Amino acid sequence: MKLLLVMSFLFLTLLLLGSLIGLQTTDLRLMMDSVHADQAYYLAEAGLLHAEQQARSDPTWRGQWTAWTLGVGTCQLRVTEQGAGLLVESVATVAASKQQLTRLVPR
Repeated sequence: MKLLLVMSFLFLTLLLLGSLIGLQTTDLRLMMDSVHADQAYYLAEAGLLHAEQQARSDPTWRGQWTAWTLGVGTCQLRVTEQGAGLLVESVATVAASKQQLTRLVPR
């Protein structure tokens, strides 16, 4: 009888420990997804700033999905004429997170 009680206690303890490990793994994955999304956003923002600087330096500069890597992610830029300015699209990818930002840059 005592052996059955000890085995039941061990089984429940292992079951609870397994559940806690599963929850921690899920929390870690969600946290990393959030970090990657933030990194992708700021990388896309850096792409917009890069395009604005390039346009100021060379008014004839245009880009058709030029890509570059910075740190852990990749950023692609496309610059097209849009009325009185340039439409800049920046798409950044970090791990599975993707962010797209668009900005109209006056000439």
